[in-house]
Amino acid sequence: MTCNMSESHRVPCRKCAEPIIFIQSKKGRAIPCDPDLVTHVLAPGVVVVTPDGQVLRGTEESKETSVQGYTSHFATCPYSEEFRKPKERSQS
Repeated sequence: MTCNMSESHRVPCRKCAEPIIFIQSKKGRAIPCDPDLVTHVLAPGVVVVTPDGQVLRGTEESKETSVQGYTSHFATCPYSEEFRKPKERSQS
């Protein structure tokens, strides 16, 4: 998978069927994102995936900063919790 996804690389989400694209993170993982590149204000709690695969998280200090990027589909999919892997329990 590459970072530069075009309109032709849209695929439907397996759960909600909305179109998504995959952006390759700096660590090589595929991040499902909504396909529209938008301008986000990096307010606290906002997470943006840049076209080159950086994941930016808003903070109180960055709340005046605007950046172009994609919205993670985990933030908009009504079934996002079903994709999360269960946390491993430590054995005592």
